[in-house]
Amino acid sequence: MKSLFPVKVNKTKVVAIIIVFLLVFAITLLYTPSRWDSVDFFFDETAEKTIFSLIKSADHQILIQMFSFTHEEIAGELDKAKDRGVDVRVIVDDREENEHLEGRNFPVRWDGTSRLFHRKLAIFDAKWIWIGSTNWTYSGMSRNAEVDMLLASPDHALDLISQFEGEWRRSEKRRKK
Repeated sequence: MKSLFPVKVNKTKVVAIIIVFLLVFAITLLYTPSRWDSVDFFFDETAEKTIFSLIKSADHQILIQMFSFTHEEIAGELDKAKDRGVDVRVIVDDREENEHLEGRNFPVRWDGTSRLFHRKLAIFDAKWIWIGSTNWTYSGMSRNAEVDMLLASPDHALDLISQFEGEWRRSEKRRKK
């Protein structure tokens, strides 16, 4: 039988090299840390369309922490999500401009600390995380220079949900005025 190798080769070493290569290849190919699943960035007007899409496609939960939330159409879409049976909860900074959220279909709480509650964060279905500089206001969605990130990561989402639940327990049910 004719050898595949024209020169004398240590077959044990070749097999070992092939096995190591296949292991490294398999680990590289198969192991994608769940903390780095998918990331997209949104600038200015592209944020609004994506937020509406995330709200409309949510199946079981939307948790929001927002400094300023005056965008009535987004609030209306959250009302519809609540009507579909989605757990919608919002924590906002204790600011007069956020008062219009009182009496919505979804529960709203007010940050009860003396600090400035400056977060802009939303978690959709324990997977999608929206985080960035954009307040959910008309100027935040159309006039300001903003950047936001949408991250698909169940691991990070669970960490943030835990943080949200702690903030929810500490927050006020009524604005201090």
